[in-house]
Amino acid sequence: MSQQSMQRRDHRSYPTSMLLNSSKDMGWSALLVEVRSHGRSEGPGSVALHAEVALSMRTVSEGQVTCKVGGSWKSVRPSAGTIWLRPIGAKSDVALISAPKVQVMHMFIPASVFGRLVDDYDLPASAGRSIRYSCGVEDPVINQIGQTVL
Repeated sequence: MSQQSMQRRDHRSYPTSMLLNSSKDMGWSALLVEVRSHGRSEGPGSVALHAEVALSMRTVSEGQVTCKVGGSWKSVRPSAGTIWLRPIGAKSDVALISAPKVQVMHMFIPASVFGRLVDDYDLPASAGRSIRYSCGVEDPVINQIGQTVL
């Protein structure tokens, strides 16, 4: 899938946010990265067309981000390095941002990338759907990858 095709599909995932920066002109074919500013909002999440890794870029002094997925609620105060993971096809029942301004880097990874890795790393056939939906985790390796991409 081309970068432009990914861009057209995924900008609708966060219609109330403001796009601050994008990788669309970088010529990358297997990764779309957007840095977005999210304000206070509430509503159902959108269906993930690609696997998504979202990384909070700075600490927020007030408010939280809350997600309800499959009946389970998870709230987190965004700090620099807070991570959200979303598998392909996942949709949160409710997404609530009570923080006034959250700056997040969204990395969208299409199914084709996972398809190339299935044989090399003995992954399940639908590896992009096998990622566990996680809200508010911290991982130094993912954080470093995000900082390198940025």
